[in-house]
Amino acid sequence: MNQRWFWWWGVAGVFLLANLLLISGRTVPVWDADGQFYPYYVLVADFARAARVVYWDPWSNAGLPILGDPQVGIFSPIQFIVGFIMGGTSSGFITYWLLMWLLGGFGIFLLAHHFNSPPWCGCVVALGFLFCGIYTGHAEHVSWIVGFSFLPFIIWRLDAAICSRSPRSAVEAGALWGLSALAGYPGFTIITGCFIALWAIGRIAFIDEFSVSSLAERESAGTERQVPTLKFTWLILAILFLVGLIVLSPTYAAFFSEGAGYHTRVNVLSRESASQENALHPGALSTFASPYLAILKLHNRHNLWSYTDVSSCSIYAGAVVTVFAALALVNQPRNRWRWWLAFLGALFLAFALGRWLPLRGWLYDWFYPVRFFRHATIFRAYYLFIISVLALLALRDFATSLRSSDDRIWKQFRIVSFGIASGAILCFTLVSGHVVNAPRKIFTLAGYLQVLIAWFGLCGIALIGRRLRDRGMTMYISVMLLGLASSDTILTKIISLHTVETGTPEAIKRWERLDASHVSSLDLAERGLSRADSLCPQDVACKNNDQLITKTSVFDAYVTEYNYYHQEMVKHPILRKAAIGAERIWFSKNVCQTAVTNDSFYVFAERSENLGAIPLIIHPPEAMTVREDENQRSNPDVNQTACINELPPAENISVNLVKYTPNELVFDAETKTDGWLLVTDRWAKGWTCKVNGKRTAVYGGNFIFRAVHVTPGHNRISFAYRPVGFPWLVILSWMTLIVVTINSAHAVLNNRRMRIG
Repeated sequence: MNQRWFWWWGVAGVFLLANLLLISGRTVPVWDADGQFYPYYVLVADFARAARVVYWDPWSNAGLPILGDPQVGIFSPIQFIVGFIMGGTSSGFITYWLLMWLLGGFGIFLLAHHFNSPPWCGCVVALGFLFCGIYTGHAEHVSWIVGFSFLPFIIWRLDAAICSRSPRSAVEAGALWGLSALAGYPGFTIITGCFIALWAIGRIAFIDEFSVSSLAERESAGTERQVPTLKFTWLILAILFLVGLIVLSPTYAAFFSEGAGYHTRVNVLSRESASQENALHPGALSTFASPYLAILKLHNRHNLWSYTDVSSCSIYAGAVVTVFAALALVNQPRNRWRWWLAFLGALFLAFALGRWLPLRGWLYDWFYPVRFFRHATIFRAYYLFIISVLALLALRDFATSLRSSDDRIWKQFRIVSFGIASGAILCFTLVSGHVVNAPRKIFTLAGYLQVLIAWFGLCGIALIGRRLRDRGMTMYISVMLLGLASSDTILTKIISLHTVETGTPEAIKRWERLDASHVSSLDLAERGLSRADSLCPQDVACKNNDQLITKTSVFDAYVTEYNYYHQEMVKHPILRKAAIGAERIWFSKNVCQTAVTNDSFYVFAERSENLGAIPLIIHPPEAMTVREDENQRSNPDVNQTACINELPPAENISVNLVKYTPNELVFDAETKTDGWLLVTDRWAKGWTCKVNGKRTAVYGGNFIFRAVHVTPGHNRISFAYRPVGFPWLVILSWMTLIVVTINSAHAVLNNRRMRIG
């Protein structure tokens, strides 16, 4: 095996050691990883074992077009394969979770190879990257981990495409961007697309640092280097985005198509929400000094950086990465490419400061796609990536100086390390000395120990390193930097334990109980039409999706597809009762057809209270896709109001259930007259229906459910979920990934044969 890969296995070993408690089962993930992403992984795994892909989730909130949620990873082949191999188990989820996490470090390692940095340099930066503030803060948000981990891979192939004039590399970059979008947070998908363009612009505008492995090999073979032109760069970007859009098309086509009328996420956010909600507090910039400061936020939620969530306040990237990122600029002050990267890092950090600086708001005004996501703190991820890239470049310069007589970088190293370390210790002292509550003593001790080892250790290397080099002991310098980065990594993980995992007996028993109660069957007919109210305790906001593991249908679960009318029904006893239990299909001869408006809903709810039962209102399919803002009020339609107020209560009828699967519902019903059936399963655009074999329009019923017209006598009602473009979009996406993978593997093997030959 190539010696380079032994270095990478060392990084993987440190990563696994840092997560040993998770791997051994002595701790379990916390917060959203526990209540949201673990159950969704189980759902995907159960479908994978059944050789099927999830389209519709009938167990959550009376039905959910889950194929349109980018964060769940329904169409991610990586999650699908892991789920197929390991099944819907907690160990399978932890494997997938840690695999996505470790992937980010591997991307940095490959990027180091691309920049001709020695393997040990890539390991040092990869360790800092793997335990930077994004991973330790957002470990619970698996979709953030996926989006962030793919970033180094995308830039690696993009840079290779530009520098080596390789359209094939552009195709690979596009495939990676699309693959990340299939399970990544949408904000990452959008921002990474913008970051790709900014990287490419800087790469061709500032070509004074242009040495990459592919070019080095070409020059050594006597081939003249070709500088990319603007026209070629636009071609590269066009190829990248075309391939990427093909790969991500299943999720995002479904998001806009099936989400219309179902949830409000298809609409843009308000300027205030997008730019200010969970923005980075200026005081949180002090977390560059230590991950301990971010944990202080966990114990001082309201009096420390009040409007920034604890998951989103850290910009720590490791002492080594931070110092060498600054050294990259100091060592080559005329290198315009490095200053372009530094500018981008500062720009994205400024975007994160959405309440303190106006840039995020201006971006909202000027660039439409960024109106679809909140959490301004997400922009800090690109700052952390950029300083990791700068650190790679500086470490390459540093490694070169170890083999030469150049002492200039050593002087710069001492000045930069002492300067930044002094600022870090000052920030650490000021913040830690002015908080009210502190974590347990063991975490406080680890926090102070981490600061001492990381910053004083780095200054110590800067002091004695030159003497070691003069004695021909350069290997020890790299070993010390690796040891420092590894110890920093382990201590960072210990300090950040509470934002990643928990070892409480209650949490451990909960996961054991979920494993034991896991149901893999996808046949809902085994339980009939039975639906529970919720699996969460009464009077407690639901924060888990355990119903996906136990396959228990519920009316109220923890989902991201927010719908105002559904939430109002959850809070309304009469409306909620009509959608739960085993007898939840209704019939009425007398109905009103109304628009889907807040005013008509209020009249409907009031009429239900007066009747003590629900009436039946229907909505044309086209009306279901037009939803008002929850705070919007309009002039009520007098005729519709009068019609609703004259409606009788709907009749609860028994049916003979024939088939009930996630994508199908078939039952027989007897009615004495013609009228309308209300099925308290959620409406979405992809649902079709046949009544006695004849295609019938699926109307909306009571604002969120499905309603169909029936005739007197026997009626067989057959619902089927067939969203437009499926399964062809999935086939196109996965086939694109397969073709790109095979072609890339073939190219790698050919290059290896040529080198051997």
